[in-house]
Amino acid sequence: MEHEERINIRRIAGMLRISTATVSRALSPELAHTVSEKQRARIREVCDRFQYMPNINTVRMFRNRSNLTALLVPEHCLSGHDSIDYNLAGVIGGIERTLSERGIYCSLIAVTPRFLAEKEYLRFCRSKMFDGFLLWGMTERETFVHELAEENPPVVSIQGVKNNPKLSGVNADDYRGMCDLVRRVLDCGHRRIGVIPALESSQAGRERNRAVRDVLEKAECRYLCSAVGGFDRQTGTEGFRELMRRDASISCIVCANDYVAAGVWLEACERGYEIPRRLSVTGADSLDFPGRIPLTGYLSPSFELGRLAAEMLLEHLDGRSAEPRQRVLETTFLPGATLRKPFNITGAI
Repeated sequence: MEHEERINIRRIAGMLRISTATVSRALSPELAHTVSEKQRARIREVCDRFQYMPNINTVRMFRNRSNLTALLVPEHCLSGHDSIDYNLAGVIGGIERTLSERGIYCSLIAVTPRFLAEKEYLRFCRSKMFDGFLLWGMTERETFVHELAEENPPVVSIQGVKNNPKLSGVNADDYRGMCDLVRRVLDCGHRRIGVIPALESSQAGRERNRAVRDVLEKAECRYLCSAVGGFDRQTGTEGFRELMRRDASISCIVCANDYVAAGVWLEACERGYEIPRRLSVTGADSLDFPGRIPLTGYLSPSFELGRLAAEMLLEHLDGRSAEPRQRVLETTFLPGATLRKPFNITGAI
């Protein structure tokens, strides 16, 4: 154990009769390619024998890089009380796959009241703990986002802030995706439509709500909007009860996402409404509910959002792109099996 305690990069270089710079480059993910494979193998063999690994804090000091990034997400996404956010899961997968290939890793951090009160985001930035930041689902209303942007670190927003000139952003085109979906509802012949809206505090939610209003109002179509809004099953359950209490002749309910649609579905079935024969239901996000009929809606390209955001962050970190830019990705319509012509047109009832 005595030699293990004293082992360092100088001893390894001395054993191999090479420079410490060569050992350092061989052990660096960014510079290893500048050392021959044969030499790297010799160095790895000695390091493995003595269980040597460079002190990460020393390495970071000399590189002026931590090779760490942070993904900041709203507290409720990690509370354990809400439904699993499969869109966030897809985004994380795209980020991790892209960054890890470069030897860069991402820490998942909840934006809690304590995080905001103690301005942890400024400490992270000024201490150089993280090389850059990814933001999930943050809006222009979040004061800390603007404070972070003023520090001028590399930042990329995902499904969130669009109007800060200092931030790059990647968003799914929820507006066009929902517009297309609602037009398909109208094309099926539905004119007595109920809407369970998304949360206006969410960027994607605001876009979806705006799309529903624009399409239905342009078509001069009568519709009812529930007083409750959100992204979970309980919202769907409560929204269905309210809408049917106000107008039992509603033939289609347009939901903020698939979780809300699932809540509608379960409550409708409980009350004897056969879907889609008696009631059509649409969702969004293509979430999986085993044993249920596939929901009609649209798919957000979550993995691709994460992958592209990570690529944009890498461009900023590498100095390949200094100017913030915005990217919008198309959604994909999913026909599912929960949308059909209303019963009063088909004569089924």
